[in-house]
Amino acid sequence: MPFTVIIEEPEMYLHPQAQRYFHRLLTEMADGGSCQVIYSTHSPIFAPVTRFEGIRLARKDPGQMSKVSFVSGQADREFLAAQRAGQKLAVSFDPTTGELLFARRVLLVEGAADRLAVLMTAQRLNLDLDAEDLAVVPCGTKTAIPFFARTCRALGVEFCVLHDEDVLLEQGYEPQRTQIRRENAKATKLNETIRDTAGPGTDVFVLKPSLEQCVAVGRGASQKPRRVVEALDALETVDYPQPLRDAVAALVR
Repeated sequence: MPFTVIIEEPEMYLHPQAQRYFHRLLTEMADGGSCQVIYSTHSPIFAPVTRFEGIRLARKDPGQMSKVSFVSGQADREFLAAQRAGQKLAVSFDPTTGELLFARRVLLVEGAADRLAVLMTAQRLNLDLDAEDLAVVPCGTKTAIPFFARTCRALGVEFCVLHDEDVLLEQGYEPQRTQIRRENAKATKLNETIRDTAGPGTDVFVLKPSLEQCVAVGRGASQKPRRVVEALDALETVDYPQPLRDAVAALVR
């Protein structure tokens, strides 16, 4: 007969590698049907948002009753399941994304270079994001932003979004221009999906045409995170891309 395992703070006294191993053991037990696993945690390793079906987010704001949120709507569950399968998010999970469950407010960005750019901007503005219980969450790719935005909405997590527009100037010979038009059409559709998924009232900031071009880093440059950091480090704070500064301001407001 299946039984129930209940653990409080399973991450206690475990280094990250051991946390990942223990979490894998627990999920294999639950997925295999041998038992039900229930635990409370403050570790993003034990709180992968890609396993949204099992998440119960408990919050208590000052002067208010405790509130428990979870993905309950059928439309939300179907959307997130389709996004997870299409993006293969279950196998590419980055524990950093789990921080959105523990922060007061989050800023969703595309990837590592964008996260570093936001952190550098906050540092230049003398803002301590950790002290303010704020998180910058890299979604891995721009196409994965709708998954995390819908998850935040379903769980009642306050968030804003920063992403590239990716609409390029048509130039070159006609075959090149035709290809650019195709890519621009796809980018425009994805931009609309991100805005629609974020929902009304959510701040969405767009870097035009991209973070790399805003700081004069080539689109196909290697070691992009390092190149972006070096480019920003050489700029005065007032010369940082406006959407980047606006996104940080929205995160900390």
